[in-house]
Amino acid sequence: MIQSQDGRKFNVSISEAKGKIFFFHGWSNVVKHLQLKKGCLMLFNPVDLSIFKVTHFIDGVFQSSFWTSLLSTTSNFVVIP
Repeated sequence: MIQSQDGRKFNVSISEAKGKIFFFHGWSNVVKHLQLKKGCLMLFNPVDLSIFKVTHFIDGVFQSSFWTSLLSTTSNFVVIP
């Protein structure tokens, strides 16, 4: 389950293939609700064993916070709506 910053919860399935993690069955609802765009940074913090609270940054901005980061090309941060 994914929980957004505004408290809304989404049932999302997760899978692993070839060393990469994929979200499906419900992930498109998260993408629409958060208005995610390709290239945004997402942080997943565990709330408990089945819930992750997500914080997202679009163009480096989340509300009043800014981030600066140098990510290697092997970081594999990808959003697939």
